[in-house]
Amino acid sequence: MRILLVSYYHPPAPEVGGVRPARLARFLAECGNEVHVLTLAAAGTDPGAIAAGPGLTIHRVAAWRSPRAMLAAVNPTSERSSEPAAPTAGAGTRSDRGSIWTSLRSVILSAVWFPDDKQGFVGPAVTYGAELVARRSIDLLYVTGPPWSVHLAGLLLHDVTGVPLVTEYRDPWSPTLAIETLNHAWSVRAKRALQRRVLSKASLVVTVTDGIASYVRPFLDDPTPFITALNGLDPAGMAPPRPAPSTGPLRIVHAGEIYYGRDPGPFLQAVAAVVRERGLDQRHLQITFVGNSRFYRGASVEGMAAAVGIGDLVEFVDQMPFAECQQVLRQADALLLLAQHQPLQVPNKLFDYLLARRPILAFVDEGGESDRILRTLRGHAIVTDWGGQEGQASVGAILDRARTTQLDPAEPELLGLRSDTQFRRLVDRLEPLVSMART
Repeated sequence: MRILLVSYYHPPAPEVGGVRPARLARFLAECGNEVHVLTLAAAGTDPGAIAAGPGLTIHRVAAWRSPRAMLAAVNPTSERSSEPAAPTAGAGTRSDRGSIWTSLRSVILSAVWFPDDKQGFVGPAVTYGAELVARRSIDLLYVTGPPWSVHLAGLLLHDVTGVPLVTEYRDPWSPTLAIETLNHAWSVRAKRALQRRVLSKASLVVTVTDGIASYVRPFLDDPTPFITALNGLDPAGMAPPRPAPSTGPLRIVHAGEIYYGRDPGPFLQAVAAVVRERGLDQRHLQITFVGNSRFYRGASVEGMAAAVGIGDLVEFVDQMPFAECQQVLRQADALLLLAQHQPLQVPNKLFDYLLARRPILAFVDEGGESDRILRTLRGHAIVTDWGGQEGQASVGAILDRARTTQLDPAEPELLGLRSDTQFRRLVDRLEPLVSMART
């Protein structure tokens, strides 16, 4: 197959959104296909084509200046979410003018954020991509988002070239944004219509979890086929077994950024309760946060730990290269997963944790995707009642068995989560699409 994979992010860009597209492109090439990745020329890289291995070429394009960037250059405060101050009593005319201005401002800001803030990628992706399709006789367009400007580029490329389109959802595509002024009614309707049109043109819809598939299906009017292909575990990165239990204080490690609803508070409170109950101190327990995790929604995580009496047990290590971080995970006694308020998604770090072969203490949504995966595996502790006794009991259980738990890398359920297993299923669905297009 000759495949054009369009992804806004791709290594060496540091964003996690580039990890799956890079792995998928490499797997497709290793299967004997000709793969062209069309991506943004990230900081420190030049536009152009680079051979990345047998059958794999990376094409980087420079983004055009987006309407959002031009507006921000004229008015740097244009995207602030604050609204004008309320008018004083008796100033009805001023209130009307304020309402009109607020509405007009929302129209403008919603336009420059349509479908997101990466519109500058669409133009060069379509122009370069169309030329590449013709020159390399591309069989299949595969677009992966977010950002959703990539799906818009894929739709336009499909309309221009007629090449079959496959759309991938790594996250749900919500038509609304957090900032109220970017959600004018016309914009929300237009994004919903755009999503429906992209889906209607797709020969196959790929999602990285079943939960995301359930979210996307209502946007479809026709029975377009779906497939779920998890990010999965890179089998080359599986850690060897520990020769013997470690000594010294038991170490629990969390890696990665703390954001969205990934609240460390319930974990810290559960640890504090166990520490008080068992009389533990620095000789027995150490908690390490690696990466951008010093603050959660503006609150100091160090301060949160101190407030519950375990500040001396918590340390912070700034971001480090992936290989170095993976080694830290392997040396830990247990790993902390915070995935609250994300029932449809599976944080990529879950698979990184599973590669480390250490027991996981997971604070997740009951019935969510992370909960579902972990309950199929042995040796992990799951907390879904974040404010109840379950957290304290799970922390205690992890402390008791972390150093004696041996996780089996050949566990059948774990083998099913390998990225090569997941991607092989996906390739088996892509090949018939190409065969049909060629005939």
